[in-house]
Amino acid sequence: MRTVLKKYGMMTLALCAASGVFAQDLLPITVKKKSIYSTLVADMSFQMANKQLSTEEQSEVTMRTIVFTNWAHYTHFNFNNNVGAIAGWGVRNIGIRAHNELIDSVVYRHTVRRIYTLNASLAVKLGSFSKHCFAYGGGEYDMAFHFRQRLKTKTNSRIKDGEWWSTATDRFLPSVFVGMQFPHGVNIKCSYYLHDFFNRNYTGKITNFPVYEQSRMINVSLSLQFQKLNLLKTVLDSFDAKAQSVEM
Repeated sequence: MRTVLKKYGMMTLALCAASGVFAQDLLPITVKKKSIYSTLVADMSFQMANKQLSTEEQSEVTMRTIVFTNWAHYTHFNFNNNVGAIAGWGVRNIGIRAHNELIDSVVYRHTVRRIYTLNASLAVKLGSFSKHCFAYGGGEYDMAFHFRQRLKTKTNSRIKDGEWWSTATDRFLPSVFVGMQFPHGVNIKCSYYLHDFFNRNYTGKITNFPVYEQSRMINVSLSLQFQKLNLLKTVLDSFDAKAQSVEM
């Protein structure tokens, strides 16, 4: 875990520093007496699982880090300056990484199993919206549409496999979450999945999951959120400025 944190530490600092660039794009759009605005999100996710085996076979579960492969769109509804709601949807990449996993008498040094999902969420938020600082909590559903797994033996042999609309996991994965939005777009969120990641009744091409009694995931993400319309305007203005400087 120390190695993972060291590897991505600088990237996390860069993410936080970059948030200042988009600070001007975080002001909500006022519509009549309510405030409605949309944000786009790119996040760095740290995914962990409480993985319990039903046999004496051992598997060391480690943290899995996903950088900028999760994308989401959120619509914020500010009923006043302190109470509001958030509705969102996006595409997510979630999964479990393990070491020294024993499968059919073969010890795999490294295994990664993940799914791509369509995600929908709804949350309530409380805080100071004028300062763009608030806490939020709610629930979400992930619909899995593609399963991937990658295994690496101690002799560095690699096995890759994928399956569309696989039954390796449940089709729908519900979760609950809490989070905190800080000024300048930096956001931290913690999600807990209510169902096991693996389907214990699945038997696939490489392996099956009956030995896993429990495989529930916890996901902690650090993200940068910015208002898409203002960001697009900023980018276009930047291009116009460069074009004018060339003409001069």
